[in-house]
Amino acid sequence: MVNIPSDLITFIETLVTTRNLLNETIIQIEIIEKLINANNKKISENNNFDNRDDSSCSSNGMSVKLIPTVPTPQNKGK
Repeated sequence: MVNIPSDLITFIETLVTTRNLLNETIIQIEIIEKLINANNKKISENNNFDNRDDSSCSSNGMSVKLIPTVPTPQNKGK
């Protein structure tokens, strides 16, 4: 039987523990990436603007018309 020094055994155990922690971290990162991608997809679906006219946009069937305004002395420079 081969006599393995205890320092080597401790080192190998540390490597195994490190590998297991890295694997868990990778799994957690993959879950976070999936959540971010799902959230980004949901945001982009909610912000599906109608770009046919620069002065209007629509999202979920609602339309907003932007009306240009002329600066007046009261709001000039704001």
